[in-house]
Amino acid sequence: MNDEPILQGDELPIQMEESFRWKDKACIEECEGFCCKDRSYLMISFHDILMILKSPYAKIIGIKNTCELFEDNPPLLRIKKSQNFEIVIPNICFRPIGAKMGALPEHAPSNICPFLKPLGMVYDYHKEKIPNTAHPLAMGCILKDHKPDICKFSPIGPMRSMETGRLSYCHVQPYEVCPACNSNGKVELKTYLKSLRGVNIGSKSLFHKVAMRHYRRVQSGHDQSNFNQVLRKVYNIDRLLLDNNYNVQSRPSYRLLMSILYEAASGKFDLWEAFVNHLTKGNIELFMRDKDNRKCLDY
Repeated sequence: MNDEPILQGDELPIQMEESFRWKDKACIEECEGFCCKDRSYLMISFHDILMILKSPYAKIIGIKNTCELFEDNPPLLRIKKSQNFEIVIPNICFRPIGAKMGALPEHAPSNICPFLKPLGMVYDYHKEKIPNTAHPLAMGCILKDHKPDICKFSPIGPMRSMETGRLSYCHVQPYEVCPACNSNGKVELKTYLKSLRGVNIGSKSLFHKVAMRHYRRVQSGHDQSNFNQVLRKVYNIDRLLLDNNYNVQSRPSYRLLMSILYEAASGKFDLWEAFVNHLTKGNIELFMRDKDNRKCLDY
């Protein structure tokens, strides 16, 4: 008999050698999408926005830039301020089932993530054969490997300290009847993390350093409203490009945008202003070629 403890409960810290109940097959073939329903929004990161734009689903339905994510009616994404950390964060707008155009998620008793689709549709979009054992009511994420990291990690929640930046994990059962979490299978955290596809811990830590810098200044009494204004514009970076007759291929690299944001979070806007000035004057190429601008800051 194996007496190794298996984590249960709503939210518990978990270490690399600890195990939790999980069965990948059940998650794929038996899930009805309960953890993607009955809420108004799901907070994601800027890196997640870029991943959504790279997804086959975005290409098929004609989403080519951040504008079409934030500005469609109804929008797929919106920006919400985190009251805990005084920072604006993008989030997926959940919609009531069968909602009319323009209906607000808060005004609906039953909401669903716009990327949650019947499993058969998910496999059709990705030109893959659906498993024969899939339940007729099974649901899945149409973004598949390009879905937000918070969804890829589930039922594990990664957490970074705003004081130290240290990464830790907790186990969060997404829904009480989750078939994968209620299975007889079990997996160690370190094995589960290795199995995840497309998760970029490094990219998440870059933004977290920006958030940490911002939070320290908030705690010190600095007004960070200008930084949040810049952050809003970076989330919808393609609006700036298109308004100045550039296409999305001219979008700065993720690391360069993080450098701009880190400077802005520190109360320094020279790099941001240089970017905008070059953009409005039609010579963004000069900004991108300048090695001092192109070089990612050593945080």
